[in-house]
Amino acid sequence: MSDRDEVVKLIARLRVSDPEILVTERWKQLQAAHKLSQPYWQEHTEVHLLMLVHALRTRSVSEIFVQLVFSIVSAPSSIFKLFPKDHPGTLTIDGPE
Repeated sequence: MSDRDEVVKLIARLRVSDPEILVTERWKQLQAAHKLSQPYWQEHTEVHLLMLVHALRTRSVSEIFVQLVFSIVSAPSSIFKLFPKDHPGTLTIDGPE
């Protein structure tokens, strides 16, 4: 299985909202998916959109703003390989509160 296949599989699991998962655990899952998705523009953008949805659900205003911006710039940053390696894709390293 290629790295991209693993990313696609992980994103498919993240699309399903599980109410049993704690908010902080969900951010960690999204951050892990983000790190793997960075080289692939479609998957990278989708992860940021999933992060945006999660930020909206948790009402994290600063993260909503950041994810709106990141959703726009994620595809070009992947295409031109301008992404910071291993960046978690969120405003803070540990994820929003």
